[in-house]
Amino acid sequence: MDLCRYYLGEVNLPKEKRQTYAEQALKLLRAGGMMSIKRVDLYGRKLQLLYSPEWNEEGFAAGNYNYYEDAYWDTWRLDAETGRLDAGRIGEGDFCQAVLVAKVLQIFKSVNPLCCNGLAFFCF
Repeated sequence: MDLCRYYLGEVNLPKEKRQTYAEQALKLLRAGGMMSIKRVDLYGRKLQLLYSPEWNEEGFAAGNYNYYEDAYWDTWRLDAETGRLDAGRIGEGDFCQAVLVAKVLQIFKSVNPLCCNGLAFFCF
């Protein structure tokens, strides 16, 4: 059984909290075992290297592998400018928990945590 998490609408974070949220969310994702993959050629062999997710030049961090769960899932993407965290299928293990904890942090940092502009729903 897979858990899917979709987000519709706009992130409800004040501009002054977005960068702080993005940094904290990335720390949570790293602590939850999230990894990024880099494909390289070394002496004619194709290798996949795991590394902790980092911000790229465009202000995004992304990954699709969880070290603790030893599983690939849909790519998650965190935007430092808007504070938006997007993820498709996230399973039900450690990958799922890492993404959901980052989303809970987002709710606590939102303008009005009891009334969000977006709609989050889960399918089992």
